[in-house]
Amino acid sequence: ELDVGHDLIRVRGDDSAITNIVFDANDTRLDNHAIQARDCDGLLIANNRTVDGFQMAISFAECENVVVRGNEVLDPNWYGITSRGATDELDLRLSENVLIAGNRVVDVTFNNIAPYNASHFSVLGNVCLRGGHSLIACSPSQQGTIVGNVCRDLELEPIAADPGGEAGLEIEYKQTHLRDEIAGTDEETSFDITVANNQVEDCDAGFIARTVPAEEEDAEQFRQEKRPYSFSVTGNAINDCTAGILIRSGADGVVATNTLRDNDTH
Repeated sequence: ELDVGHDLIRVRGDDSAITNIVFDANDTRLDNHAIQARDCDGLLIANNRTVDGFQMAISFAECENVVVRGNEVLDPNWYGITSRGATDELDLRLSENVLIAGNRVVDVTFNNIAPYNASHFSVLGNVCLRGGHSLIACSPSQQGTIVGNVCRDLELEPIAADPGGEAGLEIEYKQTHLRDEIAGTDEETSFDITVANNQVEDCDAGFIARTVPAEEEDAEQFRQEKRPYSFSVTGNAINDCTAGILIRSGADGVVATNTLRDNDTH
């Protein structure tokens, strides 16, 4: 049974910066964040270090103009850097204009970096190691870039892995990741995303695009109607994965000039 903790810093104001702090969760792993920001415009989270737990280490919800850079996140429980929240009132709310750059996120049960329900975002030059679900996951996200990241060793046993397995890089529609106000709008799926020049090694899939309905019997219909679209996957180096690039559902995508080596299937 996991120990319950509490948030160490909560941010609820504009033009705020949290920098150069070490956060220690003391092995508490539920209901807590090292840093949790909500409804902020102009947020900088930089050069911090989180260790030994937190359900979600660095979390932001309903924020605009967010920069998360140069942080080291070690051994959180569910998520490392994410726009999710550990309580229902924080979880899965839209954020916009987000830069996640130059972070190192290691040993995570679910996603290392998870900009869910984020638009106009960039995930740039991060190192993600040893996650349990896809290491960088857009579920869903819109109008952004995933460029120049290193994603290695999806080695933890996935909890309730989605169809197709888990990946180094993921874009998807997932029905259970939508609040009522988002379901049925353009923002319910992932689109206009550039995935380029990343290095992925030792994952179920190097890159995956897919549709995950709440009910399995809806899978065929949803894969036609609610798939990710308008994405490009170019210039990535993917090796030692079960599948190199896996498009389970998608439309208007470009997949070209990737280097695939020693995967079970390309």
